[in-house]
Amino acid sequence: MLKVVRQEDFTYRVDGKKRSYPGVTTILKSIIQPYGFVQESDLIRARARGTAVHRAIEIIEGFHGNLTADFDPRIEPFLDEYREIKRLTRFVPIGFEVAVADPLGGYGGLVDAYGHVYDGQEAIVDFKTGIPPWWCNLQTAAYAPALEKTIGGKWAKAKRFCFSLTGKGRSKPIEYTDRNDIHKFNNFLSVYHQMADAGALRERAA
Repeated sequence: MLKVVRQEDFTYRVDGKKRSYPGVTTILKSIIQPYGFVQESDLIRARARGTAVHRAIEIIEGFHGNLTADFDPRIEPFLDEYREIKRLTRFVPIGFEVAVADPLGGYGGLVDAYGHVYDGQEAIVDFKTGIPPWWCNLQTAAYAPALEKTIGGKWAKAKRFCFSLTGKGRSKPIEYTDRNDIHKFNNFLSVYHQMADAGALRERAA
């Protein structure tokens, strides 16, 4: 069991120690740069929408207060899609937005949700409001062992899903079944640490 805290700079600290670990999405985006041709204003809107949908899902699942009068009705189609995906997968959430870490691997992350699907099988879920990036399989693969190391249990071999919520009635649960995904992520992780050691990440950010 680990106590993992997400920092304001999206790094993760474990058990109060000074060392911080980069997040899974930071690692992947630093190398892939999937948003290179997206306007910053579009990114800001997408992030705000995603945050609002995530929080609303937590509320309807009973993890936070109640939906208030200032609830944005534009989010409702996303919630309807979530309810349908939940019905299809029989998803029963245990926790949302859980900070996790794999100190040996040298990374952390924020698991959108975890719980059980179908006949009680462990599952890790990442929410995407829009078209999921191609690397979501690597993202969830990295979360699985980190979740197990953080909270215990048997999550390293959990089923992995992206719940793709479009708000247009075309949502679907995407399951990732390739057990080699964790090895693929580890390749990115190795490159990231090499770049960090060489100062290439700072140069890229400049």
